[in-house]
Amino acid sequence: MKRFISFFILTAVVVLNNAFADQIKLKSEPVDATVYVRDLNGTLKNKVGKTPFEGNIQEMASTYAKSNFFILVLEKEGYESQSI
Repeated sequence: MKRFISFFILTAVVVLNNAFADQIKLKSEPVDATVYVRDLNGTLKNKVGKTPFEGNIQEMASTYAKSNFFILVLEKEGYESQSI
C-alpha cells in the first residue's frame, strides 16, 4: 500500500490581474520527493528538482510547460504521487 506524500506550499501562486508570484517553495515529508512540471494535457512531464524545492514560476511555465498553466507533481517511490 502506498503512503501519501505530505507537502507544504510556502509561497502560494497568486493570480492578481493576470500576474503570477515570482517564486514557489515546496517542502515535503519525506524529503527528496522528485518535483515535475506537467502541462495540462499530460503530454509533457519534466523533472525540475527535489524537495525542498524553490523555483521561478514564469521560468517553469515558459521552459517546461510551454504555457502559463501547469501542474506540479511530487513523486517518491513507495508513496502516492501528489499534484498541485
